[in-house]
Amino acid sequence: MNFKLFFYKQYLGELYDNGFVEIIDHYIQLTEEGQIALEMFNDRLPENIVISIDKEIENLKEPTDYENSIIANYTKENERFFVNLAIIEYEVDIFNLNLEVPSEQYAIGICNRFKKNPEEFYMNVIQYLES
Repeated sequence: MNFKLFFYKQYLGELYDNGFVEIIDHYIQLTEEGQIALEMFNDRLPENIVISIDKEIENLKEPTDYENSIIANYTKENERFFVNLAIIEYEVDIFNLNLEVPSEQYAIGICNRFKKNPEEFYMNVIQYLES
């Protein structure tokens, strides 16, 4: 399974929350604090790790069809409503949840919330299962 995109987003979120990076015009850049932290650890990181990180970042720059990898739909069968939520990355199911809900409005609400922030939903499920 490939969780790279979600973990990178989580790590970037943590860097942003702690003031090490900032987002300007849809670009992520180091803040002064981030640059200081990087310089402190730069000489301590083994070269093979730096090369590996550089390769992963280059892979993330490749165009992706991210929105098509999020599935949130529902079906109605005999007055029963079933919701399917899925995250697919590189043609692999990372997350797939099917559940029955009490009403169509409930199904629509779940699908809309999942579409808005599937990563957060996924991480909440993982954190719940880990506890």
